Amino acid sequence: MTAFSIVQPIQYNYLGLASALFVMIGLYIAYSLFTEILSGYSAEIEKIGKKIRFYCWGFIVSLSVWWFILDLPDSFPYRISVPLVKITWCLSLFFFSIVCLDIIVYFFFDVYYRKVKNIDIPHIISNLIRGIYFIAVILIILAFVLGYDIKPLLTGSAILTAIIGLALQDTLGNFISGLALHLSRPFDLGHWIKVGVLEGSVIKIDWRSTTIKTRAEDLVTIPNSSISKVELINYSMPTRTHGVYLDVGVRYEYPPQLIRETLMKSASETEGVDLSQPIEVQLSGYGPSSVNYILKFFISDFQDLPRIRTAAMEKIWYIFQRNDIEIPFPITDVFIHEKKPLFDTKELTWMLKNIDFLQDLDSGEIQDVINRIKLLKFAENEQIIKQGDSGDTFYIIKQGTVKVTAENDKGETIFTKDMEAGNFFGEISVLTGEPRTASIFSKGSVELLMLNKNDFEYLLKKFPNLAEKISQKIAQRQKFSFEKMATNKHKTSEKDAEEQARKQVESLSRQLLGKIRAFFSIS
Repeated sequence: MTAFSIVQPIQYNYLGLASALFVMIGLYIAYSLFTEILSGYSAEIEKIGKKIRFYCWGFIVSLSVWWFILDLPDSFPYRISVPLVKITWCLSLFFFSIVCLDIIVYFFFDVYYRKVKNIDIPHIISNLIRGIYFIAVILIILAFVLGYDIKPLLTGSAILTAIIGLALQDTLGNFISGLALHLSRPFDLGHWIKVGVLEGSVIKIDWRSTTIKTRAEDLVTIPNSSISKVELINYSMPTRTHGVYLDVGVRYEYPPQLIRETLMKSASETEGVDLSQPIEVQLSGYGPSSVNYILKFFISDFQDLPRIRTAAMEKIWYIFQRNDIEIPFPITDVFIHEKKPLFDTKELTWMLKNIDFLQDLDSGEIQDVINRIKLLKFAENEQIIKQGDSGDTFYIIKQGTVKVTAENDKGETIFTKDMEAGNFFGEISVLTGEPRTASIFSKGSVELLMLNKNDFEYLLKKFPNLAEKISQKIAQRQKFSFEKMATNKHKTSEKDAEEQARKQVESLSRQLLGKIRAFFSIS
């Protein structure tokens, strides 16, 4: 039989060709409507249309060819038409089943679980299902459509699988471990984990390994089989909140209540500590040279642990130093040293002489003040005093810079300035008991000289004339303001304005003196 005799029936089968074209056009229109409907929902759902495009076209073409072959005349050779019908039908079944699977997998995993259940199923699972389904469809077509005996194929596949399994047991072990990790979900992308001695943030999870980024910005790839064999700690589940424990030892003479309050204060003032969680202090034991405490607080993200831990320990040092709480040396150490003075007497005398209400004190009185002064150290951005609080301390800036801010009743900043070494603040509150009129923060490391209410009470009672001197000096600071106000308000001469200012200064001085004597119970 010549080739012409085979082609001729096809050439004159116009009705079958038209029928096949009609089927193809109808399937194409149905496919176009389906993709158009999907595109109308969202960009995510539109992805499924793009994903199944190849298989849809494969189904349309194979089914159309199958339809055309079915309509071939009886004169078409049987030995050619029957295999073509089977092949095109098998291809149609194959492509249609893959399309259905992709649609089901997409809506099951990407829509139902991710959107409804809020569970992110890894792609490795959906890909594994597609692979198993792909092989199953081929075997079913070979067995039930084409009539092949697939038992030898299955037997050979089992032997081949055993050989491959032995050769690739490490790879398969990683794959199975990766699948188990994806199913059990002990961690996810972005979680901070510890695997053995390695610690870092998870940046990649695949079928073979997991990659983490350490604090040193190094990427470490860990085989999944290794992860399944060691202890794994997830610092991001069930929440990212993480408890921090700090061991602190102090000398025996300090009462536990004082240490507890001081440690809780240091944690509450540390930036990064989660104040919505409780702060606890536990007395853990009595050591050879110290009473040991455990400070427990929480942070919002384990990744910030080193920074916040360091900040908390720095805060403890500064607060201990300001409250004369010592962290002892081990009792086995022999440490002999000559304690250096906190400050130079000449330098301090000069600083005190520059304070207006102390400059009239003689050398003996100045030495009395020096003996009572305490040196305090503050870290960067610590709040020294708070506006509105009652104050019983007076400060002289020995080193560094502080920032002064005042707010109105609405919380709006109405005044701000910096004060450097040699300046002082807090004298009105410590002398009269009035609330602080501004908040003051340290800018960088700051050293302050401090006198408290008890120190001033001692000085005022020892030197009876000191209260009057102080009230006069503080009132004298306002003289320029009083003169300016008198000039602007009454448009008086400079002489009259000066006289009015003098009277106001005297009045203010008497008021301050009365408040000081009442506050310190001085007759």
